[in-house]
Amino acid sequence: MGAGDPTDDFWDLIRKIRFNKHRQVELTDCGCGLGITLKGAEERGIPLRGVDLAKRRGQHKAVEQLDATMLSWGPTRWPLICRPDGSGWCHDVITKARQQGASAIYIGVARNYERDLSRFRTRRLKGVFGEEDERAWIIRPLKKDRV
Repeated sequence: MGAGDPTDDFWDLIRKIRFNKHRQVELTDCGCGLGITLKGAEERGIPLRGVDLAKRRGQHKAVEQLDATMLSWGPTRWPLICRPDGSGWCHDVITKARQQGASAIYIGVARNYERDLSRFRTRRLKGVFGEEDERAWIIRPLKKDRV
């Protein structure tokens, strides 16, 4: 997840989204780096896809070298964005996901909210999701009549 390791609140959130009784949602960890979150999900038996632009030494074998802005999203396929690097790609992924009917989950430190999420209508989720006091926000899709 970047500098802050996921907390129990993080894993509870991922389970709740993935295994919702109304519909199962496939999450893709976008910009997953070495795949530390993928490894943690694997250890917990939680299906999670991970994509990153770069191939890195020590990267988890399941990390796919893909541009997250090129993926397709929908009501059961959501991006998970954990501690993005600030280059702006997360805004593009969230915008595309919303246009395609998907929600997005953003995990990050509060000081990056303005940079990454201020243009979206968000809802902050209860809990602390990383060891560096990371918080979580959900960004809902656009209404169909506005797409």
